[in-house]
Order: sequence, then C-alpha cells, then structure tokens
Amino acid sequence: SNRNMDEEIFTILLDKEEAVVHELLRVQNIDLKRLEAVKNRGFDEALYAVLGANRYLSTDVLEILLQSENNTLISYLSANDQLSTKKLETIYKREIEESYIYLASNPSLTTDNLEALYEKTQKDIFISLALNPSTPEKILRELFEKEDLEINRGLATNASLPFELLDSLKIDTRLQNE
Repeated sequence: SNRNMDEEIFTILLDKEEAVVHELLRVQNIDLKRLEAVKNRGFDEALYAVLGANRYLSTDVLEILLQSENNTLISYLSANDQLSTKKLETIYKREIEESYIYLASNPSLTTDNLEALYEKTQKDIFISLALNPSTPEKILRELFEKEDLEINRGLATNASLPFELLDSLKIDTRLQNE
C-alpha cells in the first residue's frame, strides 16, 4: 500500500497472490506504463475492475478505462471522485444498471442525475443517496420519511442533512455509532 513504490517492486508484486494484486490495483499510482503491465498479466475481469476504485489513476488511464465494456469496472469508476461531472454524466447515459448505486454515492454527480436515480425507487440506490452530501435536501427529507433503518444510517452520516432531521435521528439508539 506504499504509494512511493518503484516500478520494479510494482512489477514483482503483480505476480503475487490475488489479495496482493487487488491491493496494488486499488491504491497504487497507475500511469500508462503500469496499466500496460497490468494488462499483460491477463487478470480476470473482476480483478481488473478493481482499478475503477483507484483514486490515483492518471488522466490517460482514466480515459482508457472509461472506454471499457467491463460493467463492474465502469461501476467502480462511477463512485470514483476523480471523475468530472461530465464523465459521470457519460457513464450515467450508458444506462448500466449496476453502476447506479455507485453513481448515487458520488458527490460530483449532477442534481438532475441524482433526482433521476431517486426516481428508480430501489432501496440500494436510496441508501447511496442518503450517504451523498450532494443529494438535494428535498430527497433527503423524502428518504427520512421512509423510516428505514438502513437509509437512516446513511442519513445520520450525511453532513448535508438538515439539523432538525439529524436531531430526530439522534433519538434512535440504533444509530449512535453513525
């Protein structure tokens, strides 16, 4: 997990067990050279998709990954705070259903897209929206009214939640950790 790792060590670790490779793909700086080394290993799609969760991808690498047909990779990219609003909009327009949960959690997503995701009425999306500090107040209030514990856990951690709703959540002892 040391991000100052040199190329030689990075390359050696790519040949280790899956857990090590998973960590490399998730936390290391990845430029075009490292991406090529990863591609040359021929990892399965699930392991390769971990790159989408990496917050240390070069701009060139991001552009390449955004062209992928690997829906899991695109889903992980959907939550990546490196992506611009425009790139997130592009992902949203691809209509990859499994990416919606991740998109709903990304604070850079446009209000219009957040509202459209809310209209999908899926609990997993509601939970992601409850966590997102960019979710419009109107939606936060509607989520609060659902009186669902899992949604309320997200709301309890959301810095944008109106104080009167937060005060109501403080009463629920099941939410003390949040």
